[in-house]
Amino acid sequence: MRLNLAAPAVIVSPDVSPGGVIRPPPGPGGEPCHPCDHCAIQATLHRLFALGPLLTPRVAAAPDLLSALTLAAPENGGPERIDVDAPPVSAEQARAFRRRALNRDQADLRSPALLGAGIAARLVGRVR
Repeated sequence: MRLNLAAPAVIVSPDVSPGGVIRPPPGPGGEPCHPCDHCAIQATLHRLFALGPLLTPRVAAAPDLLSALTLAAPENGGPERIDVDAPPVSAEQARAFRRRALNRDQADLRSPALLGAGIAARLVGRVR
């Protein structure tokens, strides 16, 4: 199996001790386990909430992140809540926002090839 580049992840939870670092647990025979990848999130959710059978063999082989949940009771070192007061947006500001130039990614999404594919998909959906 080919894995893509690794990227660090941050687990934010009141059940995780600050500054903790987790590594994948060793396999049944003590050999190194699969590295944590995006499937570890799915595996963790399935095991934590008993969601039934895992979706794919890759998710079944993935280590979960339950070892990161080390605190006996949740801690919250921050404020109880954060109030955010969004400033009101005027009609002129909204019009200016809609008229702004698109960035490259937004322009790619409006390319004729993609628009044509979307129209074709809608037509096929209506024919069926």
